[in-house]
Amino acid sequence: MVNRVQPYSIKTDGFSGKDIEVIAQIHRKEIGTGFLASFGLEPVRLLYSALANSRNCLVVAGLQEDTKLVGFIAGTVDYPAFCGDFLRTKGLAALRVVLPRLFCRTGLRSAIEAMTFAVWRRRSGLPRAQVLNFAVQPDYQGSGLATSLFSEMMRQFWRRGVREVVILSGEEQERAHRFYQKMGAYRVGSTTAHQGRKDLIFLFRNKDRTTERMRAEGGLPGNLRKLQIE
Repeated sequence: MVNRVQPYSIKTDGFSGKDIEVIAQIHRKEIGTGFLASFGLEPVRLLYSALANSRNCLVVAGLQEDTKLVGFIAGTVDYPAFCGDFLRTKGLAALRVVLPRLFCRTGLRSAIEAMTFAVWRRRSGLPRAQVLNFAVQPDYQGSGLATSLFSEMMRQFWRRGVREVVILSGEEQERAHRFYQKMGAYRVGSTTAHQGRKDLIFLFRNKDRTTERMRAEGGLPGNLRKLQIE
């Protein structure tokens, strides 16, 4: 489905192989991190192919003039379930790509870090829904596209019955932090479980009145304060 949000179109399904290729290229250029990304473009393409076809995942893309894909956001309603989906549908193909480099020092370290994060995520007590990756090409940053992509992603989560969404953002990504806070997300903690770097943990509550009440009260529910994971 494609919805027009001037001057962009927002696409939420029907992603072609070419779309997946462009999304993977944007990821490699603008994000460039993660276990699979450390092995080149092909594993990243496999990741987004799995995301676009998993019933547990959502991909929202921004197109200029209905044709040029210039940004995207990807998420999952159930992070552990998506990990299982990926292993079942793309795991063998990904293994063929990463295996030649897996046992070098950097490849082995990346694999260990990925497994450590997966275990931490399952045990963290955080909501299972999560924004996985979010990138807009530099020429289109500050244009309002990021706001449109994020808002559409949260609408898609809402339609799936998701009311709380986790967002991880590298400690140094101050611009991203300001954006998430502007959109109504709240920092609830931090972790070093993802690739050994410090990530800030944000929570987006997918209900306007709840978000406004939290902002007015200047705090978070008590059950979230325990998530200060250092």
